[in-house]
Amino acid sequence: MIKLYDLVGRDGLHFSPFGWRARMALAHKGVTAQIVPVRFGEIADIPHTGEPWKSVPILEHDGKMIFDSWHIATYLEENFSDGESLFGGERGVAFNGFFKNWVELSVHRLFAPALMREVLDCIDNRDTEYFRTSREKRFGKTLEELASNADAGIQSARDALMPASKALERAKFFGGETPVFSDYILFASLQWARLVSNKDVIGADEPLQAWMDRCLNLFSSMAKSHLSRRERDNR
Repeated sequence: MIKLYDLVGRDGLHFSPFGWRARMALAHKGVTAQIVPVRFGEIADIPHTGEPWKSVPILEHDGKMIFDSWHIATYLEENFSDGESLFGGERGVAFNGFFKNWVELSVHRLFAPALMREVLDCIDNRDTEYFRTSREKRFGKTLEELASNADAGIQSARDALMPASKALERAKFFGGETPVFSDYILFASLQWARLVSNKDVIGADEPLQAWMDRCLNLFSSMAKSHLSRRERDNR
C-alpha cells in the first residue's frame, strides 16, 4: 500500500500547493496512493524514525518515507519507470528544478501573503491559532494587514507570470504537447489560490487560463472535482 500524507483543512479541504504537486505527480505516473489527511497539529504524529515531521506531503512506500514534493517526484521517476517521464527525460531534471525555484521565489511568494487571511477561513478550527501565530511571525504583519495589500500582491504575481504566458502561446503545456512536473509546480500554486480564495490570480490572461483549464481536466478532472472557494461559497 502506497500512502500520501497530505495536509487537510476544514471540511476535508486538501489545499496545500505542495500536496497538489505530489498528487499530480502520482497521477502522471499512474500510481494509486491512499491519501491520508493530516491536520497541522497531527503532522508530528506521522510515523518516523528520527525527529518528528514538521510538514507534509510525505510519501510512504515499501517501508520508506519520502519527504518534500520534489523528492517525491524524483522518487516516483526513479522507481516507477513504466509511467511517462515526469521531467521529460534525464536532461529535463535541471530545467524542472529551475522552474521550481522560479515559481517559489518569483511568483508564489508575491501573491501568497495576500491570501493568508482567506486561508485562515479554510483551516480546521483546531489549527487556527497555530496558523495565525506562525504566519504572522513569518511575515511580520497581521493577516489583516497582509490582506489590505492583496491587490498589489496579485498584480505583481500577474506581471511575474508573463514569461509563462508567452511560453503557453506556443504550446499546450510547458512540456509541449503533454505536461511535465513544471506544469504541476505552477498549477499547484494556482490550484491553492483557487481553493482558498475568491481572488483571481490569473486574471484575463488567455494562454494561462486555457492552460489552467487543461490542467484541471487532466486525469479525469481529478483537480477540478475539488470545488473552488467561489463554488463552495455559492452552494
